[in-house]
Amino acid sequence: NLSHNKISDISYLSNLISLNELNLSDNDISVLSESRKNTKDDDDTDYDKVSQSVFENMIYLTSLDLSNSNVEGSYSYRNSIDSSDLDDLDDLVSLNSLNLKGTDVGSLTNLEKLTTLTTLNLSNTDVTDLDSLKKLTNLTYLDLSN
Repeated sequence: NLSHNKISDISYLSNLISLNELNLSDNDISVLSESRKNTKDDDDTDYDKVSQSVFENMIYLTSLDLSNSNVEGSYSYRNSIDSSDLDDLDDLVSLNSLNLKGTDVGSLTNLEKLTTLTTLNLSNTDVTDLDSLKKLTNLTYLDLSN
């Protein structure tokens, strides 16, 4: 659980390929793709050849929480994930649960490939067109509340 940690760069998670669950809620994430090109860590690990998507090799990931709880009057970091970032989730072939509550997602077109999803939380988003959901035939829970 990495929630509430002011995280903005999640590229360092790309090598955690055996993860089953990942909670990144209430951080400062705005990009889901890699950003560690041509850099080195303190231990001199070279990241010149890092994959394009943080999630590219996380084939065992079943639960991903990118939500935030941007409650009025409280101090909270807000993940500013939008619809274009959802392309980076294409490789999550085992994903059952996805929480995008309170993000800037407006279009679901990029979720069509996540056919293993059973739980999808889109509450407090700007989603208006539900046509893309017809391909998510395994959904058993859907939250679109505001």
